Amino acid sequence: MFENLEKKLVNLLIFTDLAKMKKKIPEDFSGVKRIQDRRVRRLVRKAYRIPFYKERFDAAGVKPEDIRTGADLTRLPLLHKEELRAWMKEEAKNPRYDNWYHDTTSGSSGEPLMILLSPREKAYMMANWFRVMMLAGYNHEPQERAQRFRRLRHRAPAPGHLAPRVSGSVRAGGGNDPAGQ
Repeated sequence: MFENLEKKLVNLLIFTDLAKMKKKIPEDFSGVKRIQDRRVRRLVRKAYRIPFYKERFDAAGVKPEDIRTGADLTRLPLLHKEELRAWMKEEAKNPRYDNWYHDTTSGSSGEPLMILLSPREKAYMMANWFRVMMLAGYNHEPQERAQRFRRLRHRAPAPGHLAPRVSGSVRAGGGNDPAGQ
C-alpha cells in the first residue's frame, strides 16, 4: 500500500514540476547569471555538509566561502567516477535509502553508475523528461490519441497509395530486368 501511495505522490510532484517549468526564457541574462551564482553558492554549502564531499573539499583546502560564482568551481577537486561509484554502492546499503530510486546511467563509458534519487528528485527528473517530450509534440492525452487513431483508420488512402512501385530495375510485372529496360 505504501508503494502505491508513494507512486501517486511522485505523479503529483511530476505535474507540479511541469507547471513550474512552464516559464518563459528571459531576454536579460544578467539576472540568470545572478541566479546561477546564488544557486552555486547554495549547492556548495549543502555539499560541504555531506562527509563524502567535505573530505574532498578539506583535502583541497577549499571552503564553501571560497566559491562565489560558477567560475570558482574550477577550484574544487575533481571527482572520479570510481570514487562516486564506490560511495553510491556504500550509501545504497543504508536502510534510510530503501524507499529511494536506484537509477543507473547508460554505461556508455563502460560500466553503468548507480545513482540514488529521492522520490522528489525522481519526480523532477520525470517531469523534465515529459516536458521535453511534450515540446517535441508528444501528446499524453490517451483519449486524444485514440481519436487521432480513429481518424487515421477511417481516412481513405490516397490514390496509388497501395499500388506496387516501379523502379528502373523492376518491371511493372514484377520480374527483374538486368538491363534496366
